[in-house]
Amino acid sequence: MKVALVVNRVTTHINANLISIVNTTHECASAGTDLIIYPEAAITGLTNNDDPVHDLPMGQPIPGNVTDALTKIVREQKMYLATGILERESNKLYDSAILLMPDGQIALKYRCVNPQWHGRQAAPNTYCQGQELKKVNTAFGTVMFLICGDLFEDDLVAQVRNLQPDWLFFPFARCFDDLSYDQV
Repeated sequence: MKVALVVNRVTTHINANLISIVNTTHECASAGTDLIIYPEAAITGLTNNDDPVHDLPMGQPIPGNVTDALTKIVREQKMYLATGILERESNKLYDSAILLMPDGQIALKYRCVNPQWHGRQAAPNTYCQGQELKKVNTAFGTVMFLICGDLFEDDLVAQVRNLQPDWLFFPFARCFDDLSYDQV
């Protein structure tokens, strides 16, 4: 099994990010990749500022137009794809990750449990967290997600150990003190 870990340049333009991901996915597929993994919020960016007027339009429904475009490419290329995405469900936002199967199905959707993806004063009826860990069976073994700050939650790590996945995908976003690689 050939796996590609891709760190794409994320901009504030969702369509540009999606085009970049589609192009990179085609490139990886041409190199024989079976599974491609993108980081946290790779499509939407994580440039939220805790203002729902600004942040809600960044969120994408799952399923929706973005996931439809991704499922099309994984079906064409017969590959797995995992990526982070800022998810919008009604008027709620989640820091989420999805695993797409070669048949185009969304096999796993995970919502970050740790609240540090948004500010402490963010409206709790808009900025939400997941409540549970999920595991899915694939042809290459069982898979789970943790996102960014979830890794520092001892109880979540203990739950992952108890569930014994074959693979733990851990998408996260980082920025640098000198702003050289921050999202724009």
